[in-house]
Amino acid sequence: MSSGVDAQDLHPAGAHALAPGYEWADYRVLRLLASASVGLTYLAEDKILGTTVVIRELLPIRIATRSASGTVVPLFKHQAGVLAEAVRRLTEEARQIAAIRHPNITRVLRLFLANDTVCTVSEYEACASLMAWRATLGQFDQRTLLSVLLPLLDALAAMHSAALVHGEVCPARIRMRSDGSPVLFPPSASFSGAEESDGEQRLALVPGYAPIESYCLEGRLNAASDIYALAAVAYTLITGLRPVDAPLRLLDDKQPRLAECAATPAFSPEFLRLIDQALALDPASRPQDAAVYAQSLAQAVPRAEEVVTASPAQAMVFALEPSAQSAIQSALAEYIGPIASVVLKKALVSAKDWATLSAALAGHVHEESAQQKFLNQIAHLLPQAQGSHHSAPANSGVESKTIPSTNGQGSFDPEMLSQLETELADQIGAIARIVLKRCVLRTSNRQELFKMLADEMGDPALGKKFLNWANARFTV
Repeated sequence: MSSGVDAQDLHPAGAHALAPGYEWADYRVLRLLASASVGLTYLAEDKILGTTVVIRELLPIRIATRSASGTVVPLFKHQAGVLAEAVRRLTEEARQIAAIRHPNITRVLRLFLANDTVCTVSEYEACASLMAWRATLGQFDQRTLLSVLLPLLDALAAMHSAALVHGEVCPARIRMRSDGSPVLFPPSASFSGAEESDGEQRLALVPGYAPIESYCLEGRLNAASDIYALAAVAYTLITGLRPVDAPLRLLDDKQPRLAECAATPAFSPEFLRLIDQALALDPASRPQDAAVYAQSLAQAVPRAEEVVTASPAQAMVFALEPSAQSAIQSALAEYIGPIASVVLKKALVSAKDWATLSAALAGHVHEESAQQKFLNQIAHLLPQAQGSHHSAPANSGVESKTIPSTNGQGSFDPEMLSQLETELADQIGAIARIVLKRCVLRTSNRQELFKMLADEMGDPALGKKFLNWANARFTV
Protein backbone atom coordinates (compact mmCIF):
# COMPACT_ATOMS: atom_id res chain seq x y z
CA MET A 1 0.00 0.00 0.00
CA SER A 2 1.10 3.50 -0.68
CA SER A 3 0.65 6.82 1.02
CA GLY A 4 -0.40 8.65 -2.07
CA VAL A 5 2.89 9.60 -3.69
CA ASP A 6 5.86 7.68 -5.02
CA ALA A 7 8.97 7.99 -2.91
CA GLN A 8 11.10 6.84 -5.80
CA ASP A 9 10.01 9.76 -7.93
CA LEU A 10 12.24 12.22 -6.12
CA HIS A 11 13.36 15.47 -7.70
CA PRO A 12 16.76 16.99 -6.83
CA ALA A 13 14.76 19.38 -4.67
CA GLY A 14 14.69 16.55 -2.16
CA ALA A 15 18.09 17.72 -0.97
CA HIS A 16 16.25 20.62 0.70
CA ALA A 17 13.87 18.34 2.60
CA LEU A 18 13.35 18.55 6.33
CA ALA A 19 14.74 15.55 8.20
CA PRO A 20 12.55 12.89 9.85
CA GLY A 21 11.71 14.03 13.36
CA TYR A 22 11.53 17.70 12.44
CA GLU A 23 8.59 19.36 14.17
CA TRP A 24 6.23 22.09 13.24
CA ALA A 25 3.83 23.25 15.95
CA ASP A 26 1.42 20.30 15.82
CA TYR A 27 3.17 17.99 13.37
CA ARG A 28 6.25 15.78 13.21
CA VAL A 29 7.94 14.72 9.94
CA LEU A 30 8.02 10.95 9.54
CA ARG A 31 9.67 10.79 6.12
CA LEU A 32 9.95 12.48 2.75
CA LEU A 33 7.47 11.08 0.24
CA ALA A 34 8.18 13.06 -2.90
CA SER A 35 9.85 16.16 -4.21
CA ALA A 36 9.31 18.38 -7.22
CA SER A 37 10.57 21.68 -8.56
CA VAL A 38 7.86 23.56 -6.68
CA GLY A 39 7.79 21.81 -3.33
CA LEU A 40 8.21 18.85 -0.99
CA THR A 41 5.74 16.27 0.27
CA TYR A 42 6.08 14.59 3.66
CA LEU A 43 4.37 11.86 5.59
CA ALA A 44 3.80 13.38 9.03
CA GLU A 45 2.18 12.71 12.37
CA ASP A 46 -0.45 14.95 13.92
CA LYS A 47 0.91 15.10 17.48
CA ILE A 48 -2.41 16.24 18.94
CA LEU A 49 -4.72 13.67 17.34
CA GLY A 50 -2.15 10.92 16.83
CA THR A 51 -3.17 10.55 13.17
CA THR A 52 -1.08 10.37 10.02
CA VAL A 53 -1.30 13.20 7.48
CA VAL A 54 0.39 14.38 4.31
CA ILE A 55 2.05 17.80 4.39
CA ARG A 56 3.13 19.71 1.30
CA GLU A 57 5.65 22.51 1.71
CA LEU A 58 6.10 25.21 -0.94
CA LEU A 59 9.78 25.47 -1.95
CA PRO A 60 10.18 26.49 -5.60
CA ILE A 61 13.85 25.75 -6.23
CA ARG A 62 13.89 28.03 -9.29
CA ILE A 63 13.75 31.03 -7.01
CA ALA A 64 14.31 29.75 -3.46
CA THR A 65 16.45 27.54 -1.24
CA ARG A 66 16.58 26.39 2.36
CA SER A 67 18.82 28.34 4.73
CA ALA A 68 20.88 26.79 7.52
CA SER A 69 18.16 27.75 10.00
CA GLY A 70 15.52 25.89 7.97
CA THR A 71 13.72 28.90 6.53
CA VAL A 72 12.87 29.21 2.85
CA VAL A 73 14.68 32.20 1.36
CA PRO A 74 14.94 33.64 -2.16
CA LEU A 75 18.05 32.79 -4.15
CA PHE A 76 18.51 36.47 -4.96
CA LYS A 77 17.16 39.58 -3.28
CA HIS A 78 15.20 40.68 -6.32
CA GLN A 79 13.24 37.39 -6.20
CA ALA A 80 11.86 38.06 -2.73
CA GLY A 81 8.69 39.54 -4.20
CA VAL A 82 8.20 36.56 -6.50
CA LEU A 83 8.51 34.14 -3.57
CA ALA A 84 6.07 36.18 -1.49
CA GLU A 85 3.59 36.17 -4.36
CA ALA A 86 3.93 32.40 -4.72
CA VAL A 87 3.18 31.98 -1.01
CA ARG A 88 0.16 34.26 -1.30
CA ARG A 89 -1.19 32.50 -4.37
CA LEU A 90 -0.76 29.00 -2.99
CA THR A 91 -2.44 30.08 0.25
CA GLU A 92 -5.45 31.29 -1.68
CA GLU A 93 -5.57 28.21 -3.89
CA ALA A 94 -5.30 25.87 -0.90
CA ARG A 95 -8.32 27.59 0.58
CA GLN A 96 -10.20 27.07 -2.66
CA ILE A 97 -9.26 23.38 -2.81
CA ALA A 98 -10.27 22.94 0.83
CA ALA A 99 -13.70 24.25 -0.13
CA ILE A 100 -14.12 21.52 -2.74
CA ARG A 101 -15.93 18.51 -1.35
CA HIS A 102 -15.51 15.72 -3.85
CA PRO A 103 -15.28 11.98 -3.07
CA ASN A 104 -12.40 11.50 -5.51
CA ILE A 105 -10.23 14.42 -4.36
CA THR A 106 -8.17 14.07 -1.21
CA ARG A 107 -9.23 16.70 1.32
CA VAL A 108 -7.10 19.65 2.44
CA LEU A 109 -7.53 19.79 6.22
CA ARG A 110 -5.41 22.73 7.24
CA LEU A 111 -3.12 25.48 6.07
CA PHE A 112 -0.27 26.97 8.09
CA LEU A 113 2.75 29.23 7.61
CA ALA A 114 6.16 28.08 8.80
CA ASN A 115 9.78 28.73 7.85
CA ASP A 116 8.67 31.70 5.76
CA THR A 117 6.65 29.51 3.43
CA VAL A 118 3.22 27.88 3.32
CA CYS A 119 2.33 24.27 4.13
CA THR A 120 -0.90 22.39 3.43
CA VAL A 121 -2.12 19.43 5.44
CA SER A 122 -4.13 16.76 3.65
CA GLU A 123 -5.80 13.61 4.82
CA TYR A 124 -3.77 10.44 4.52
CA GLU A 125 -5.22 7.47 2.69
CA ALA A 126 -3.50 4.12 2.51
CA CYS A 127 -4.14 3.44 -1.13
CA ALA A 128 -2.52 1.30 -3.80
CA SER A 129 -0.51 3.03 -6.48
CA LEU A 130 -2.32 3.23 -9.80
CA MET A 131 0.19 1.10 -11.67
CA ALA A 132 0.35 -1.50 -8.90
CA TRP A 133 -3.44 -1.74 -9.05
CA ARG A 134 -3.27 -2.13 -12.82
CA ALA A 135 -0.73 -4.94 -12.52
CA THR A 136 -3.07 -6.99 -10.32
CA LEU A 137 -5.95 -6.97 -12.78
CA GLY A 138 -4.73 -9.21 -15.56
CA GLN A 139 -7.62 -8.65 -17.94
CA PHE A 140 -8.20 -4.95 -18.51
CA ASP A 141 -11.05 -3.59 -20.56
CA GLN A 142 -12.88 -0.40 -21.42
CA ARG A 143 -15.38 -0.61 -18.59
CA THR A 144 -12.63 -1.08 -16.02
CA LEU A 145 -10.77 1.91 -17.39
CA LEU A 146 -13.96 3.97 -17.38
CA SER A 147 -14.40 3.17 -13.68
CA VAL A 148 -11.18 5.13 -13.17
CA LEU A 149 -11.50 7.87 -15.79
CA LEU A 150 -15.08 8.97 -15.14
CA PRO A 151 -14.68 9.73 -11.40
CA LEU A 152 -11.40 11.52 -12.09
CA LEU A 153 -12.93 13.60 -14.86
CA ASP A 154 -15.73 14.52 -12.49
CA ALA A 155 -13.12 15.53 -9.91
CA LEU A 156 -11.30 17.67 -12.48
CA ALA A 157 -14.60 19.24 -13.52
CA ALA A 158 -15.13 20.26 -9.88
CA MET A 159 -11.68 21.86 -9.79
CA HIS A 160 -12.22 23.63 -13.10
CA SER A 161 -15.55 24.99 -11.88
CA ALA A 162 -13.62 26.57 -9.03
CA ALA A 163 -11.24 28.18 -11.54
CA LEU A 164 -8.47 25.74 -10.55
CA VAL A 165 -6.24 23.70 -12.84
CA HIS A 166 -4.53 20.67 -11.35
CA GLY A 167 -1.52 20.97 -13.64
CA GLU A 168 0.17 17.76 -12.53
CA VAL A 169 -2.16 14.85 -13.35
CA CYS A 170 -0.04 11.71 -13.68
CA PRO A 171 0.03 8.15 -12.28
CA ALA A 172 1.91 9.36 -9.19
CA ARG A 173 -1.02 11.65 -8.28
CA ILE A 174 -3.70 8.99 -8.62
CA ARG A 175 -4.28 6.22 -6.09
CA MET A 176 -6.77 3.39 -5.87
CA ARG A 177 -8.75 2.74 -2.70
CA SER A 178 -9.55 -0.75 -1.51
CA ASP A 179 -13.10 -0.36 -2.86
CA GLY A 180 -11.75 0.21 -6.38
CA SER A 181 -12.44 3.94 -6.52
CA PRO A 182 -9.72 6.37 -7.58
CA VAL A 183 -8.59 9.37 -5.59
CA LEU A 184 -6.79 12.38 -7.04
CA PHE A 185 -4.06 13.80 -4.85
CA PRO A 186 -3.16 17.49 -4.99
CA PRO A 187 -0.19 18.45 -7.11
CA SER A 188 3.14 19.48 -5.67
CA ALA A 189 1.61 22.95 -5.86
CA SER A 190 -1.74 24.03 -7.23
CA PHE A 191 -2.30 26.22 -10.25
CA SER A 192 -5.09 28.57 -11.11
CA GLY A 193 -3.61 29.73 -14.37
CA ALA A 194 -2.57 33.01 -12.78
CA GLU A 195 0.83 34.33 -13.78
CA GLU A 196 3.71 35.03 -11.46
CA SER A 197 4.88 38.58 -11.02
CA ASP A 198 7.59 38.08 -13.60
CA GLY A 199 4.95 37.20 -16.16
CA GLU A 200 5.82 33.52 -16.29
CA GLN A 201 3.70 30.60 -15.25
CA ARG A 202 5.58 27.85 -13.43
CA LEU A 203 4.65 24.27 -12.66
CA ALA A 204 6.13 20.88 -12.01
CA LEU A 205 6.58 19.17 -15.38
CA VAL A 206 5.88 15.46 -15.46
CA PRO A 207 7.45 14.07 -18.67
CA GLY A 208 5.02 12.15 -20.84
CA TYR A 209 2.00 13.59 -19.05
CA ALA A 210 2.63 17.34 -19.32
CA PRO A 211 1.00 18.94 -22.38
CA ILE A 212 3.08 21.05 -24.73
CA GLU A 213 1.77 24.32 -23.27
CA SER A 214 3.41 23.39 -19.96
CA TYR A 215 6.80 23.84 -21.59
CA CYS A 216 6.08 27.32 -22.96
CA LEU A 217 6.84 30.43 -20.94
CA GLU A 218 3.74 32.01 -22.38
CA GLY A 219 1.72 28.82 -21.97
CA ARG A 220 -1.57 29.07 -20.19
CA LEU A 221 -2.90 25.97 -18.50
CA ASN A 222 -6.61 25.31 -18.70
CA ALA A 223 -9.10 22.45 -18.55
CA ALA A 224 -7.76 21.00 -21.81
CA SER A 225 -4.33 20.72 -20.17
CA ASP A 226 -5.66 18.47 -17.42
CA ILE A 227 -7.68 16.45 -19.94
CA TYR A 228 -4.48 15.84 -21.94
CA ALA A 229 -2.69 14.62 -18.82
CA LEU A 230 -5.50 12.25 -17.83
CA ALA A 231 -5.66 10.88 -21.38
CA ALA A 232 -1.92 10.26 -21.11
CA VAL A 233 -2.60 8.26 -17.95
CA ALA A 234 -5.22 6.24 -19.86
CA TYR A 235 -2.64 5.64 -22.62
CA THR A 236 -0.25 4.21 -20.04
CA LEU A 237 -2.90 1.98 -18.50
CA ILE A 238 -3.82 0.57 -21.93
CA THR A 239 -0.34 0.12 -23.37
CA GLY A 240 1.92 -0.12 -20.33
CA LEU A 241 4.04 2.64 -21.89
CA ARG A 242 4.58 6.24 -20.87
CA PRO A 243 3.53 8.60 -23.69
CA VAL A 244 6.24 10.32 -25.67
CA ASP A 245 7.23 13.68 -24.17
CA ALA A 246 5.28 16.51 -25.81
CA PRO A 247 8.36 18.46 -27.03
CA LEU A 248 9.64 15.33 -28.79
CA ARG A 249 6.26 14.79 -30.38
CA LEU A 250 6.32 18.38 -31.59
CA LEU A 251 9.61 17.71 -33.41
CA ASP A 252 8.58 14.33 -34.83
CA ASP A 253 5.36 12.80 -33.61
CA LYS A 254 6.00 9.03 -33.64
CA GLN A 255 3.68 8.18 -30.79
CA PRO A 256 1.49 5.25 -31.91
CA ARG A 257 -2.18 6.10 -32.06
CA LEU A 258 -4.33 3.87 -29.90
CA ALA A 259 -7.00 3.66 -32.56
CA GLU A 260 -4.40 2.17 -34.93
CA CYS A 261 -2.52 -0.24 -32.68
CA ALA A 262 -4.68 -1.12 -29.69
CA ALA A 263 -8.11 -1.88 -31.15
CA THR A 264 -9.29 -5.08 -29.49
CA PRO A 265 -12.64 -6.45 -28.36
CA ALA A 266 -11.81 -4.90 -24.98
CA PHE A 267 -11.80 -1.33 -26.36
CA SER A 268 -14.08 0.10 -29.01
CA PRO A 269 -12.48 2.09 -31.86
CA GLU A 270 -14.51 5.17 -30.89
CA PHE A 271 -13.26 5.02 -27.31
CA LEU A 272 -9.64 4.81 -28.44
CA ARG A 273 -10.21 7.63 -30.91
CA LEU A 274 -11.45 9.84 -28.08
CA ILE A 275 -8.31 9.11 -26.05
CA ASP A 276 -6.17 9.97 -29.07
CA GLN A 277 -8.12 13.19 -29.55
CA ALA A 278 -7.43 14.27 -25.99
CA LEU A 279 -3.72 13.68 -26.63
CA ALA A 280 -3.62 16.22 -29.46
CA LEU A 281 -0.62 18.53 -29.23
CA ASP A 282 -2.76 21.54 -30.16
CA PRO A 283 -4.83 22.47 -27.06
CA ALA A 284 -7.63 23.73 -29.29
CA SER A 285 -7.99 20.26 -30.86
CA ARG A 286 -8.64 18.57 -27.52
CA PRO A 287 -11.90 18.32 -25.57
CA GLN A 288 -12.34 21.53 -23.59
CA ASP A 289 -14.76 20.43 -20.87
CA ALA A 290 -14.07 17.52 -18.51
CA ALA A 291 -17.76 16.77 -17.89
CA VAL A 292 -18.62 16.75 -21.60
CA TYR A 293 -15.59 14.60 -22.35
CA ALA A 294 -16.63 12.12 -19.65
CA GLN A 295 -20.05 11.84 -21.25
CA SER A 296 -18.49 11.13 -24.66
CA LEU A 297 -16.29 8.39 -23.21
CA ALA A 298 -19.21 6.81 -21.37
CA GLN A 299 -21.25 6.66 -24.57
CA ALA A 300 -18.47 4.93 -26.53
CA VAL A 301 -19.33 1.53 -25.09
CA PRO A 302 -18.00 -1.66 -26.70
CA ARG A 303 -20.46 -3.09 -29.19
CA ALA A 304 -20.59 -6.63 -30.42
CA GLU A 305 -20.43 -5.50 -34.02
CA GLU A 306 -17.18 -3.66 -33.28
CA VAL A 307 -15.38 -6.81 -32.24
CA VAL A 308 -12.99 -7.90 -34.95
CA THR A 309 -12.93 -11.63 -35.56
CA ALA A 310 -11.13 -13.66 -38.16
CA SER A 311 -13.26 -15.39 -40.74
CA PRO A 312 -11.93 -18.41 -42.65
CA ALA A 313 -11.22 -16.17 -45.63
CA GLN A 314 -9.20 -13.80 -43.45
CA ALA A 315 -7.26 -16.48 -41.60
CA MET A 316 -3.56 -16.79 -42.23
CA VAL A 317 -2.37 -19.49 -44.64
CA PHE A 318 -0.41 -21.07 -41.83
CA ALA A 319 -0.92 -21.75 -38.18
CA LEU A 320 1.44 -20.29 -35.61
CA GLU A 321 2.46 -22.66 -32.88
CA PRO A 322 1.95 -21.16 -29.40
CA SER A 323 5.71 -21.22 -28.80
CA ALA A 324 6.36 -19.28 -32.02
CA GLN A 325 3.66 -16.74 -31.23
CA SER A 326 5.10 -16.25 -27.75
CA ALA A 327 8.61 -15.81 -29.15
CA ILE A 328 7.46 -13.25 -31.71
CA GLN A 329 5.54 -11.33 -29.07
CA SER A 330 8.58 -11.28 -26.77
CA ALA A 331 10.82 -10.04 -29.60
CA LEU A 332 8.36 -7.29 -30.51
CA ALA A 333 7.97 -6.25 -26.86
CA GLU A 334 11.68 -5.37 -26.77
CA TYR A 335 10.88 -2.46 -29.10
CA ILE A 336 7.31 -1.38 -28.31
CA GLY A 337 6.66 -2.73 -24.81
CA PRO A 338 3.57 -4.59 -23.47
CA ILE A 339 1.40 -3.35 -26.31
CA ALA A 340 3.16 -6.01 -28.42
CA SER A 341 0.53 -8.58 -27.48
CA VAL A 342 -2.25 -6.33 -28.80
CA VAL A 343 -0.35 -5.50 -31.98
CA LEU A 344 0.37 -9.18 -32.68
CA LYS A 345 -3.23 -10.27 -32.14
CA LYS A 346 -4.47 -7.60 -34.51
CA ALA A 347 -1.86 -8.49 -37.14
CA LEU A 348 -2.74 -12.18 -36.95
CA VAL A 349 -6.31 -11.32 -37.83
CA SER A 350 -5.52 -9.22 -40.89
CA ALA A 351 -2.31 -10.79 -42.25
CA LYS A 352 -2.69 -13.07 -45.24
CA ASP A 353 0.68 -14.74 -44.96
CA TRP A 354 4.00 -14.70 -43.11
CA ALA A 355 5.41 -11.86 -45.20
CA THR A 356 2.54 -9.49 -44.56
CA LEU A 357 2.55 -10.41 -40.87
CA SER A 358 6.27 -9.65 -40.60
CA ALA A 359 5.89 -6.37 -42.43
CA ALA A 360 2.91 -5.33 -40.30
CA LEU A 361 4.77 -6.05 -37.07
CA ALA A 362 7.96 -4.35 -38.23
CA GLY A 363 5.92 -1.28 -39.12
CA HIS A 364 5.32 -0.68 -35.40
CA VAL A 365 9.08 -0.48 -34.78
CA HIS A 366 9.99 3.11 -35.56
CA GLU A 367 13.76 3.04 -36.13
CA GLU A 368 14.80 1.47 -39.44
CA SER A 369 17.82 -0.26 -37.91
CA ALA A 370 15.62 -1.65 -35.18
CA GLN A 371 13.15 -2.92 -37.79
CA GLN A 372 15.91 -4.92 -39.45
CA LYS A 373 17.07 -6.29 -36.12
CA PHE A 374 13.53 -7.32 -35.24
CA LEU A 375 13.04 -9.05 -38.59
CA ASN A 376 16.29 -10.92 -38.11
CA GLN A 377 15.12 -12.00 -34.64
CA ILE A 378 11.93 -13.59 -35.94
CA ALA A 379 13.22 -14.94 -39.27
CA HIS A 380 14.37 -18.22 -37.69
CA LEU A 381 10.85 -18.83 -36.44
CA LEU A 382 9.56 -19.45 -39.97
CA PRO A 383 10.22 -23.22 -40.16
CA GLN A 384 8.96 -23.57 -36.61
CA ALA A 385 5.81 -21.61 -37.37
CA GLN A 386 5.09 -23.18 -40.72
CA GLY A 387 6.91 -26.43 -41.45
CA SER A 388 4.56 -29.32 -41.08
CA HIS A 389 1.93 -27.01 -39.61
CA HIS A 390 1.31 -25.28 -42.92
CA SER A 391 -2.37 -25.11 -43.67
CA ALA A 392 -4.77 -23.29 -45.94
CA PRO A 393 -7.95 -21.39 -45.18
CA ALA A 394 -11.03 -23.47 -44.74
CA ASN A 395 -12.86 -24.31 -47.97
CA SER A 396 -10.07 -22.82 -50.06
CA GLY A 397 -9.59 -25.92 -52.16
CA VAL A 398 -5.86 -25.85 -51.50
CA GLU A 399 -4.38 -28.92 -49.89
CA SER A 400 -1.78 -28.70 -47.15
CA LYS A 401 1.74 -29.51 -48.29
CA THR A 402 4.21 -31.68 -46.46
CA ILE A 403 7.65 -30.20 -46.90
CA PRO A 404 10.41 -32.82 -46.63
CA SER A 405 13.09 -30.19 -46.11
CA THR A 406 13.22 -28.12 -42.92
CA ASN A 407 16.00 -25.77 -44.01
CA GLY A 408 13.80 -23.62 -46.16
CA GLN A 409 15.65 -24.51 -49.40
CA GLY A 410 13.86 -27.63 -50.62
CA SER A 411 15.49 -28.90 -53.83
CA PHE A 412 16.44 -25.45 -55.15
CA ASP A 413 20.01 -24.48 -55.94
CA PRO A 414 21.38 -22.42 -53.00
CA GLU A 415 23.19 -20.05 -55.38
CA MET A 416 19.93 -19.34 -57.21
CA LEU A 417 18.18 -18.68 -53.93
CA SER A 418 20.94 -16.29 -52.89
CA GLN A 419 20.57 -14.31 -56.11
CA LEU A 420 16.80 -14.29 -55.82
CA GLU A 421 17.07 -12.91 -52.29
CA THR A 422 19.45 -10.15 -53.41
CA GLU A 423 17.19 -9.08 -56.25
CA LEU A 424 14.11 -9.31 -54.06
CA ALA A 425 15.74 -7.18 -51.37
CA ASP A 426 16.31 -4.42 -53.90
CA GLN A 427 12.55 -4.30 -54.41
CA ILE A 428 10.98 -4.95 -50.99
CA GLY A 429 13.82 -4.46 -48.52
CA ALA A 430 14.41 -6.21 -45.20
CA ILE A 431 11.67 -8.83 -45.40
CA ALA A 432 13.11 -10.36 -48.60
CA ARG A 433 14.63 -13.33 -46.78
CA ILE A 434 11.38 -14.04 -44.94
CA VAL A 435 9.33 -13.83 -48.14
CA LEU A 436 11.76 -16.13 -49.95
CA LYS A 437 11.71 -18.76 -47.21
CA ARG A 438 7.95 -18.72 -47.11
CA CYS A 439 7.61 -19.21 -50.83
CA VAL A 440 10.24 -21.96 -50.95
CA LEU A 441 8.27 -23.91 -48.38
CA ARG A 442 5.19 -23.74 -50.57
CA THR A 443 6.60 -25.14 -53.81
CA SER A 444 9.37 -27.20 -55.36
CA ASN A 445 8.68 -25.86 -58.86
CA ARG A 446 11.03 -23.15 -60.11
CA GLN A 447 8.50 -21.30 -62.28
CA GLU A 448 5.91 -21.40 -59.53
CA LEU A 449 8.47 -20.00 -57.10
CA PHE A 450 9.24 -17.07 -59.41
CA LYS A 451 5.52 -16.33 -59.78
CA MET A 452 4.96 -16.47 -56.00
CA LEU A 453 7.80 -14.03 -55.37
CA ALA A 454 6.50 -11.67 -58.02
CA ASP A 455 3.03 -11.74 -56.47
CA GLU A 456 4.46 -10.94 -53.02
CA MET A 457 5.69 -7.55 -54.21
CA GLY A 458 2.21 -6.07 -54.25
CA ASP A 459 3.03 -3.78 -57.18
CA PRO A 460 2.14 -5.49 -60.50
CA ALA A 461 4.78 -3.51 -62.38
CA LEU A 462 7.54 -4.51 -59.95
CA GLY A 463 6.27 -8.07 -59.94
CA LYS A 464 6.40 -8.28 -63.75
CA LYS A 465 9.89 -6.80 -63.80
CA PHE A 466 11.11 -9.32 -61.24
CA LEU A 467 9.46 -12.25 -63.04
CA ASN A 468 11.06 -11.29 -66.36
CA TRP A 469 14.45 -10.99 -64.68
CA ALA A 470 14.13 -14.38 -62.93
CA ASN A 471 13.02 -16.18 -66.08
CA ALA A 472 15.82 -14.63 -68.11
CA ARG A 473 18.43 -15.38 -65.47
CA PHE A 474 17.57 -18.92 -64.47
CA THR A 475 15.51 -20.52 -67.23
CA VAL A 476 17.65 -22.89 -69.27
